[in-house]
Amino acid sequence: MVDCKPKSTPLEAKMKMTSNTTPLDDPSYFRGLVGSLQYLTLTRPDISYSVNFVSQFMNSPTIVHLQMAHRCPATRHSTTGYCIYLGGNLISWCAKKQPTVSRSSTEAKYRAMANTAAELTWLTFLLQDLRISLPSLPLLYCDNLSALHMTINPVFHARIKHIELNYHYVRE
Repeated sequence: MVDCKPKSTPLEAKMKMTSNTTPLDDPSYFRGLVGSLQYLTLTRPDISYSVNFVSQFMNSPTIVHLQMAHRCPATRHSTTGYCIYLGGNLISWCAKKQPTVSRSSTEAKYRAMANTAAELTWLTFLLQDLRISLPSLPLLYCDNLSALHMTINPVFHARIKHIELNYHYVRE
């Protein structure tokens, strides 16, 4: 893998399997690669879906599975991901491909914010039920300025009417 080019994710979410079922001569390379990728998911939850998908073929990997682990064609579906911490401890995380193609990165990030806000709400109620008080309100961070502007500027929202439900949920 010395001459390989880095990619943002090792495979597309809905891989179309081909009929090439030639088993690998030495599956130890595939197993080592997937094992390394599994370790990497601790700091890169955005690749968790892909790594878990290829790890299903550890028992009898084929050439197609190795190609999937190296890199397959990308889709236009955005990867949604979040990490929720309680203090310095990770208590919840998610990384998955969105089911629909977003028209813009702003829309994809805003949908991710809505999913994260829903998870934060649920965890807040769960912690209250367990009689664990939070020292402050949960903070939601986002790395997309346009999505952040949507949370404070309702006029900007008019440009993206089809995500109105998510808009109101995040604002509340």
